[in-house]
Amino acid sequence: MYSANMPSVRILPTKQPDLEAILDDPKATVEYRITRAARRLLATHGLEVSMDDIATEAQVGRRTVFRYFSSRDELIAKALSDSLNIFNNQVDQSLQGEIDLQQWLFLVVESLHVSQLRAGRGIWQLAAMDDKDLPVPIAKVNKQRRQSRRVLTQAISQEAWKRSGKSAEVPRDIELAFALAISSFAVHSLHGDYSAKQDETVQAISAMLYALLKGAEK
Repeated sequence: MYSANMPSVRILPTKQPDLEAILDDPKATVEYRITRAARRLLATHGLEVSMDDIATEAQVGRRTVFRYFSSRDELIAKALSDSLNIFNNQVDQSLQGEIDLQQWLFLVVESLHVSQLRAGRGIWQLAAMDDKDLPVPIAKVNKQRRQSRRVLTQAISQEAWKRSGKSAEVPRDIELAFALAISSFAVHSLHGDYSAKQDETVQAISAMLYALLKGAEK
């Protein structure tokens, strides 16, 4: 089926699950366990995970999974959407703080890379897919991913541009440089193809972005 916020742009925080409410509601608890199991398997095994795999990971029966989700595609779409929301919340928190530009860039890039790696194989595969090759529920999530990435890139590049002392509109090359910095392909390639350690990839990319920002005209 498958092949291998800032002043003008703000990432709206996604509501996190109320864990107390989940624990108090047996039905919600089971559904949460199922979607969490799906997220974990998507991160490690990618989009090919089966309902049987998810049921085993969640420690429930296959029939129980179908009691909460009418199809595999519906469950996979929900798990992928949750992963994207978690990713955005993690990155959004890293954008705050009154610190100097170099330190801010390092922390933002670090948060992006950690979040990309945690999101894992499923989101990476999703980014490589064309919507027409995906089931409709998952294609909708892929559109969500693209839009979310554009908003995130704009927010980060605008904030970086402002912190570097610039007041004009962010140049296209600066925005594209940040788009590359948060690319799941770039992150996974550095760690997989080059066996690069997290600290050295974060340091290299944040230094590159810093040099680009400081060398740009105001």
